[in-house]
Amino acid sequence: METKVNESGFRGLDKSLRIQKITATAAGLFHRKGYRSTTLDDVSKELGITKAALYHYVSSKEKLLSRIYIQALENIFRNTDKIAGKDLPPDVRLRLIIQNHIKGIIIQSISMFSVFFTEENQLPEKEFRKILREKRKYTQIVEEIIEEGILQGLFKKTDPKLQAFAIIGMCNWVYKWYKPGHNAFTPDQIADHFVSLLERGYLKGNKQEMTNTITPENAIEREPETKKEQHKKLKDQCMSLIKLIDEIEENHMNAVIDALKFRHACKKFDPEKKIPHKKLGIILEAACLSPSSFGMEAWKFLVLESKEIREQLRPVCWDQAQITDASHVIVILARPSLVAPSNDYVKANFLRRELPEDATLAYIDRYKRHMETEVFPRMSAYAWCAKQCYIALANIMTAAASMGIDSCPMEGFEKDKVETILKIDKKEYEVAVLVALGFRAGGQTRRRRHESKTLIEYR
Repeated sequence: METKVNESGFRGLDKSLRIQKITATAAGLFHRKGYRSTTLDDVSKELGITKAALYHYVSSKEKLLSRIYIQALENIFRNTDKIAGKDLPPDVRLRLIIQNHIKGIIIQSISMFSVFFTEENQLPEKEFRKILREKRKYTQIVEEIIEEGILQGLFKKTDPKLQAFAIIGMCNWVYKWYKPGHNAFTPDQIADHFVSLLERGYLKGNKQEMTNTITPENAIEREPETKKEQHKKLKDQCMSLIKLIDEIEENHMNAVIDALKFRHACKKFDPEKKIPHKKLGIILEAACLSPSSFGMEAWKFLVLESKEIREQLRPVCWDQAQITDASHVIVILARPSLVAPSNDYVKANFLRRELPEDATLAYIDRYKRHMETEVFPRMSAYAWCAKQCYIALANIMTAAASMGIDSCPMEGFEKDKVETILKIDKKEYEVAVLVALGFRAGGQTRRRRHESKTLIEYR
């Protein structure tokens, strides 16, 4: 039986404010926990209302996500249309667009726009296409201002669409590293710094120096800066840029850890959700870029999309539902036949380094001695190749996690039967490991890890 929660604070708001409160709360939770890991129970608890009360305003989590996107679009165009329609020079309008994009759109609603940029693939197809149209509309507004600036001789001649993409992309990226209350810069400082950097790229001649000091709000004449003032201003800008770069680097590092924390051996996939082709391509590219001992790359990646093949595989993979429910299954094949020191493939692999002949021969000799004295006495060629395949497996899962895609590495299968079903040429390939990829259905079991201090030793 559902416990009644005190809802007086929520009920004290009028209906429109209640909807805004629900939307903002959900955006905050989706931002912190991820859309797939957040439930409507979480939202109702955060609001301090019952789940039944929440259902009065939103019928499903998908509808709530759509509401976030609608609100985000309203935020985007609230001031943008006004700025674009002002009777101001194009350089001033573009400056205001950039400032508004950073301060009035991204920073003001950082949680909402973090969701906006990361959860598109969770939207129904119809909603997704609508969002895409609105994004194009915004890009077109910026593009038209740039075209006008070029025609008036204010902006450098460049491709307006490409320039618009560059400006919008740079502004959008703020959501990745800006953390309210934890940044060295105010929103005004960030916006002004971005404007300064961007104007140096698109304004002609010395126009950017004038634009840096003139805005619609303070179009007043100023005394020319002394060299000392210019030097101080430049120094301050350099220091600000250094701090900004440090923050970006820190957030890039945090992004790796965030991806690894997100990654989970997903046991239950949503069979209705598919990985977009472009993102799958990135994952496979990460696999192909993986390192391997001596650069042998003795592997192949077999991507299973066929429902029929996966249904045949499931019984010989311990009847694990991931095989059929995941968006894709990648079978990583080892190629032990390639790594014998006498194989022409080995020689060709060293030759592609384009080293002097004596260096190439030395590498081949070192490889031969290593394999014959260190590897083959301890393991088979298959086992050695399989070790390399696990490096690629790790990269596949990390690349997937960085894009919010779930994975599950799988060793629970009958190797010979899998190879038979997949019609693998066993003289050339052997199955090393499988990995299922897709999107989790519901919550996941708690992941446990030993404390790092028990696993790391310095000497």
